[in-house]
Amino acid sequence: MKVIGIIGPKAAGKETVAKYLHRKLGGAVYTHSQILDQVLDVLKIPKTRDNEIKLVNLRKIFGPRVLPDALNKKIRDDAPKYAFVTGIRFTSEYENIRSFEKNKIIYVDAPMEARYQRHLERKEKADDSSISFVKFSEMENAETEIYIRELGVQADFRIDNSGLLEDLYKKIDNIIEEICR
Repeated sequence: MKVIGIIGPKAAGKETVAKYLHRKLGGAVYTHSQILDQVLDVLKIPKTRDNEIKLVNLRKIFGPRVLPDALNKKIRDDAPKYAFVTGIRFTSEYENIRSFEKNKIIYVDAPMEARYQRHLERKEKADDSSISFVKFSEMENAETEIYIRELGVQADFRIDNSGLLEDLYKKIDNIIEEICR
């Protein structure tokens, strides 16, 4: 099993990269927020970024590894040939990816204006389409966001996702061979 971590700020294209790799290579796509979303579902609380950020406080109660360990267990239980993991935001999540014998990490980024437009269009979370650009840029300083660029510096590959979707796919195709080694 090979685990590919995908790091980047919100709406940079992490899920797009993961889904494209999944289409090309098979395997399974995971996200660190899926554990949080499952808890929100059980509690019948809307899946919003603010609610996910509140749940991240579980780390303060149960330790920084509580969420990475939950995802790690799911990946190991599923045992796909390739596991593509998005939403890496903390050192413990980065270290979790690196704990797998075969791993690679991709950092994907795009200009803030482009990410904001994608954020408005995708409606992934209940509050995505109603956030102002000011609020979006302020969210870059949230506890869940402040380590992303620092972790991205340690990535094996960097992708600038400021162009068209076809450009992104070409960039991913260029690193697939190295990912498969």
